[in-house]
Amino acid sequence: MSKGPGDFKKSWNGFAAQTPQNTPSSDVHLSKAALEKARQTLQSQLEDKSAHDEVSGLLRNNPAMLSMIEGRLSSLVGKSSGYIESLAPAVQNRITALKGLQKDCDAIQYEFRQKMLDLETKYEKKYQPIFSRRAEIIKGVSEPVDDELDHEEEIFQNNLPDPKGIPEFWLTCLHNVFLVGEMITPEDENVLRSLSDIRFTNLSGDVHGYKLEFEFDSNDYFTNKILTKTYYYKDDLSPSGEFLYDHAEGDKINWIKPEKNLTVRVETKKQRNRKTNQTRLVRTTVPNDSFFNFFSPPQLDDDESDDGLDDKTELLELDYQLGEVFKDQIIPLAIDCFLEEGDLSDFNQMDEEDSEDAYTDEEDLSSDDEEILSSEISD
Repeated sequence: MSKGPGDFKKSWNGFAAQTPQNTPSSDVHLSKAALEKARQTLQSQLEDKSAHDEVSGLLRNNPAMLSMIEGRLSSLVGKSSGYIESLAPAVQNRITALKGLQKDCDAIQYEFRQKMLDLETKYEKKYQPIFSRRAEIIKGVSEPVDDELDHEEEIFQNNLPDPKGIPEFWLTCLHNVFLVGEMITPEDENVLRSLSDIRFTNLSGDVHGYKLEFEFDSNDYFTNKILTKTYYYKDDLSPSGEFLYDHAEGDKINWIKPEKNLTVRVETKKQRNRKTNQTRLVRTTVPNDSFFNFFSPPQLDDDESDDGLDDKTELLELDYQLGEVFKDQIIPLAIDCFLEEGDLSDFNQMDEEDSEDAYTDEEDLSSDDEEILSSEISD
């Protein structure tokens, strides 16, 4: 008998790839409390943005002040405090030596991270036969053998017909993971029912990163049998010695018909000619919410405005986090996601009685309430 889910989870997490430092920690367990905290943070950011916009408006209306501030700021860029330059030559030589030693440390750290990736790749290969066998059972290619069954588990019997494999396994997994489930629309479900496997591989050679593969049975929406999403790391390390994300690339989806493309929708507008008073219908294609936007990651544009750049950066961070969720959570712990067992059920769900929203504030306590409260405190 193979290892149980708990042992498997511990052994996998021990060799999970380090999350690059330019993305949030990829935790699939997002509770309502965490979402409320995120909402409050966003509200605070919006208030800060409102104040920023107010100051920007004042500066736009006062070009002289804006020019003066820009001049002062430009004169400070790259300017030293003068402390280092004031040190004795012998001290500056020691500082130069320390900078050289730091370069040696950086080289060792880079070698260490490379060895870590090599080790992860080595153990990834050991997991592949397990994942391949899992895929065979999910797809219905073969049935579990006696050694794969836990005879202490309850055997369920009914008169239902025996389907092939485990129907809608991966769709159920994705739905049960909050961060991913929120991306799935009812239209997406029609396609994701044909999702037969998800897997990942680390990139080899001098290229650092990993590739996600989504395998589909034949469906009425696109012709791709496999859709891939590849995440690339930068060659250099962060100040803390971790790999940084560089960019991601997704496969182009070959939609069978334009109307089958779930990532866009067609809007019809009526236009009237001012001279002839005639009307016509104009159809325009606009972006549409869909899980399959995951395969078209946002790209940063150097010519974009600061606000647009901030929005794209947030989308990129979310995209990197989603990749980590697939790699470190959904793929290695698929059965936990499917059953909502283990930590998933604890963090994805929150009892109403434990929610802050389940309580309301009372302006005053009655005398009976005060007695009860005093009694509880004294106990």
